[in-house]
Amino acid sequence: MDVMSRPLVNRILMLLLLAGAGFGFSIAYANAPSLDALTANAFLPSEAPGLLAPIAETGRIGWACHPEKAAESRTASTADLPGTDAPALSTTASR
Repeated sequence: MDVMSRPLVNRILMLLLLAGAGFGFSIAYANAPSLDALTANAFLPSEAPGLLAPIAETGRIGWACHPEKAAESRTASTADLPGTDAPALSTTASR
């Protein structure tokens, strides 16, 4: 029982797709000025975070960063690494 022919359905579907695309482009074109206003400052460089001081050659001044201080040492024995009493990581999942 053919209610509609296949070429008619294809034409209606193509017309609906073109109308939807035209409607989407019209909305995008109408909102283009607001999009420009939103992205005007997108490529400006950001400021440095207010919580951290700049990093100098000697490390951060005024911030006692334990890993940074440990990385300054010349040898592993003076690096203040964790001892062997640290718990070992297991590779098997516990059930």
